[in-house]
Amino acid sequence: MSVTTYAWGVVALCFAAAGAAWFGYSKGYDRGALDVRAVQSQQQVAQLTGQLGRLHADLQASATASRQLREGLAKLAQRQTSSTQELKNALQKNAADPVLCRFDVDSMRIIDTARAAAAQAAAGGIRGALPASD
Repeated sequence: MSVTTYAWGVVALCFAAAGAAWFGYSKGYDRGALDVRAVQSQQQVAQLTGQLGRLHADLQASATASRQLREGLAKLAQRQTSSTQELKNALQKNAADPVLCRFDVDSMRIIDTARAAAAQAAAGGIRGALPASD
């Protein structure tokens, strides 16, 4: 064999080695990029899972507060209907003399109870005391 044949063999071997190195680098780079993307995706999934958990807890708290508010409004409506009927019944006692329109003790008690309940609802909310401001 001649020197030229060896030279071409060495050149071919160098090109093969360079091609193999480039191929290995390219595959390694792609694999590394995929690994980084996988880690980022896992972090995003964990973050979104946490947000969904907090959102679910907030939704449950909202549903509980809504139910309590509906119950409070139902009790308030019941108390208002009851006190209105009591006041009507008490005022029926004086229906014979509407000019003087005197309120008896029962009427005044009902009015005072209604006033106290209205003041409490205005100052403390329907379901009880309002939270302190931050």
